[in-house]
Amino acid sequence: VVFRNVQLKTRLENFRLELRETGGYRTHADCRAPRRAKKGTLTTFRLAWPVGSLFHMTALHRALGVLSHDRWDRTCFKTVTAAESLGMNIVFEGWENRAAVKGPVVYVCNHMSSFETIMLPPVMLTYGPYIVAAKESLLKLPFLNKELTDFMGMVALGRRNPREDLVNMLRIGMERIRA
Repeated sequence: VVFRNVQLKTRLENFRLELRETGGYRTHADCRAPRRAKKGTLTTFRLAWPVGSLFHMTALHRALGVLSHDRWDRTCFKTVTAAESLGMNIVFEGWENRAAVKGPVVYVCNHMSSFETIMLPPVMLTYGPYIVAAKESLLKLPFLNKELTDFMGMVALGRRNPREDLVNMLRIGMERIRA
């Protein structure tokens, strides 16, 4: 996408390279709209579309037998390029700590919305495959429930019994790390 001679699309490969080399990522001026989009319904729709379409695209890719970590990654990455095309700055910091560790790690993410949750897979997949521990209610989402369990290996947490959730997460997590 070009807007007044400005390249508005960060490439996933460049994003990953910058993460690995510097431990972070910041939107480059040539990958961002020159001015921020005006608040309103259209802007909200333009930002929400990649997040909402993720569910349908994932289900379609699964049905076609072409769902892979790379395809999941690229679908999630569209949220980064969508935000940048609206003039937003995307910043990831502190990933040099992850790059310094060889082997499995545990990510603990405190997030404020679905937006950054969808933005995390391209970052985490930069360093290898991952599994997710998330609230059990996500399994009720149409178009995403099978992908969460079968493809991403989600460990569902019920939130009714924290001790049981922890034991479950550790047991299943260790099995998946060994696998």
